[in-house]
Amino acid sequence: MIPHRFRRLVGVLALTLAPSLALAQSALQQPVTSGPKPDAVPTAFNKLYANDLFLQNLVAGRFNTLGAAAYLNVGTVAGTVADGGAVTAETARAIAAEQAITTNVSANATAIANETSRAQGVEVLKAPLASPIFTGVPRVPTAAQGTSGTQAASLDFVATAVAAGAGGNQGVPPSRQILTGGLATGGGDLTADRTITVPKATQTDVATGTDDAKALTSFSIAAALGAKAPYTAVVRTDVAQSLTAAQRILAKQNAGAGPTGIQSTSASMTLDGSAAGKLIFTGTAGIVITLPTVSQTGSDQSVAILNTAPGAITVASQGASNIFTSTYGGAALTVPPGALLFFQNDGTNWVTSSTASTISPAFTGTPTAPTPTAGDNSTKLATTAYADRAATAAPYVIAESLGPNGYRRWSDGFIEQWGAASSTSADFSLTFPLAFPNACWGVSTNPNSGAGGATVAYVTSADSFTKTTAILRGRSVTNGGAVAAQANLNIVWRAWGN
Repeated sequence: MIPHRFRRLVGVLALTLAPSLALAQSALQQPVTSGPKPDAVPTAFNKLYANDLFLQNLVAGRFNTLGAAAYLNVGTVAGTVADGGAVTAETARAIAAEQAITTNVSANATAIANETSRAQGVEVLKAPLASPIFTGVPRVPTAAQGTSGTQAASLDFVATAVAAGAGGNQGVPPSRQILTGGLATGGGDLTADRTITVPKATQTDVATGTDDAKALTSFSIAAALGAKAPYTAVVRTDVAQSLTAAQRILAKQNAGAGPTGIQSTSASMTLDGSAAGKLIFTGTAGIVITLPTVSQTGSDQSVAILNTAPGAITVASQGASNIFTSTYGGAALTVPPGALLFFQNDGTNWVTSSTASTISPAFTGTPTAPTPTAGDNSTKLATTAYADRAATAAPYVIAESLGPNGYRRWSDGFIEQWGAASSTSADFSLTFPLAFPNACWGVSTNPNSGAGGATVAYVTSADSFTKTTAILRGRSVTNGGAVAAQANLNIVWRAWGN
């Protein structure tokens, strides 16, 4: 009876434990992924533990309640159940097996708990697929050069692409060109740095106006304007005023209202209204250029006439109109060589500012000019007052440089110079500190020192004077002997001239 129940107990134990062990094994083999899936392991363990408790209760209920007498007081007849000793031994083995199962279950539970903790720790380190935020130094595989898409690029991929320049789809293709035109030069492809150059015009380029391949700059414009003569008249615009014809001419000249056309002639001619605003020039002396009538050109119109001939020409008016200057009024005006005149129509007559030529003008009458200050040594025009004062006044110094080697220039033109020189040869050339404008009149010399002592006499002289140099010569006589060429002398000198 008891063995039969024992076999049933073992069978129940096997049937009960097998699913629990299979479930635990399945939980341990479950892969760790994102999300809450590792929670299935504790669930399987709980089922296993419940089955173990059931098994323990079953064994306790089946055997422990029988007591030792029940195991011993069984029959021993052949063919019946085993004797009490056998049952007792079998029961002990079942209890031992139960204890072994309990130990294994406890060990498995610990392993399952450790694995669950490890899986949960790994899960925390997993990055989400949507917009992950990396820390540390994340790395990605380096894509092949030329790859174009959403694949992550490593630093190696970017560095290689940048260094390659035009390789693949990276960089700027060298076929792109920097094109230049007009005055600019220096274009080319983008494989190297490019410098764009624009030539700048000089003051001479601006003044001559013959080179249109250079650019104007503020410096060239300022230099060109600085070389122009200042305005000779100022017209105020802040108060009402009536301008004379001469002032209108000057105002137009100052405003740059020059001729708008050019016409040349080599013979006498009569102009009409088409000459308004033009420059008429001739290189033929003696011809007559007749101005249009005032009605043909209209008031405030002008005609410019330039005489480039070696002799004078005549400019005449028509009808009742006359030609007026500051000192002349008449029907015809003589224009000297080199003169440029603007004839302004005031509605009745023609008015011009001057008849003087700027190229070697030949003044008549009694021309006047400002008197320069005393001692002025420049290209200003001298007046009779300046000349009279210069002739009657005592000479005075107008420039000097004082020192061991210097000069002094006087108001009457006299120049004196002095200095000290060390001769490198018996005959050597001296250069004056200041060149004489006209001539050097004389040079005096004197030996300043020598090395021969009291037994040697030194003599120096000068000749071959020019405006800038003289030849100094050194000689020595020892104990009344022959005269010998002498170098290495310290010589003081004085030169004078004008």
